[in-house]
Amino acid sequence: MSHVLIFGMTESGKTTLAKRLGKQCREQGVSRIILDSLNDPGWECDPETDFQTTDPDEFLRVFWNSRRCHCFIDEAGDAVGRFNTVMQRTATRGRHWGHSVYYISQRGVQLSPTVRDQCSHIFLLTSSQKDGKVHAEEWNAPILATCNSLQKGNYYHATRFGQVSRGSLFGAPFNGTDTDNGNGGRQLSGETHTDPASALREADSGSGPSGAGAGSSGNTLAADRPGPIPGGGAECTTTDDDADE
Repeated sequence: MSHVLIFGMTESGKTTLAKRLGKQCREQGVSRIILDSLNDPGWECDPETDFQTTDPDEFLRVFWNSRRCHCFIDEAGDAVGRFNTVMQRTATRGRHWGHSVYYISQRGVQLSPTVRDQCSHIFLLTSSQKDGKVHAEEWNAPILATCNSLQKGNYYHATRFGQVSRGSLFGAPFNGTDTDNGNGGRQLSGETHTDPASALREADSGSGPSGAGAGSSGNTLAADRPGPIPGGGAECTTTDDDADE
């Protein structure tokens, strides 16, 4: 299981990037659990397979009673933050439930270092130089310190033990040219880059769609333990370990 960080200033494109990754999950039949304070319909949730809420308690209830889902937390700086130990367990314990969690925030430093350290991927869009230096040190990738110079829609993608790639959501080029790479992003001429979802898959080769290790087979979403998912569908599978949560 791979957790993912998506950071960037307002209107940098971070939510667009997150929704494109979420769309890839939906198209591949992976259930999604989404916490969005604005209840944005742009996530295009399927009531048969997905769950979206504005309530953190509802999110956690479904999170701990489900298996192998892709979970998106928008405005994670507020929802998770540095001191909310209950929400932080989505990072420290979520893998045991087979979940991959995407933490979306304007500033990465709003999240606890414990949460950031649990993530295997970072997509860094336009951010302050001060924040960039923090990420550059944590990911051992000096180029991340230049994130303050990124144009809208451009991003760096780094993995814990891999190379840094660069991409663009809206066709804003790094070097004057780019080529369309479908609805997952742009592939830049002369750069090592694939669309965001492919980048995750390649970095976690063999681990499933969007690099999160959860294919459509076996992922279960449930509102209660045990019971049907909201709107119908498969039942949630539980183990004795659930008592810990």
